[in-house]
Amino acid sequence: MKKRETFGEQIEREINEEPLLKRLCYQEELVIDVSEKMLEIMEKKKISRKEMAKKLSFRLDYFDDVVTGKINIPIRMISDIFFVLGYKVNFSVKEDK
Repeated sequence: MKKRETFGEQIEREINEEPLLKRLCYQEELVIDVSEKMLEIMEKKKISRKEMAKKLSFRLDYFDDVVTGKINIPIRMISDIFFVLGYKVNFSVKEDK
């Protein structure tokens, strides 16, 4: 008797079977990782979103769109944001298996 697939396993299987869907998921993971790290550092340093927007010369609503991933931002902007926070961005990749 074959074990019944869980919902999570089904979703993972479907993502892995569809290259475009998998690529979009990878994009979203990266956006979430960058945003979470940015907010984590801001919280640690007690920097509000309003203060951060001011330091970057952004309007608050624009910065909120950056943080939530509503807009795509260039790699240089990511570097600038972390520079303002006192961090250097390192980049790594791993082979998709």
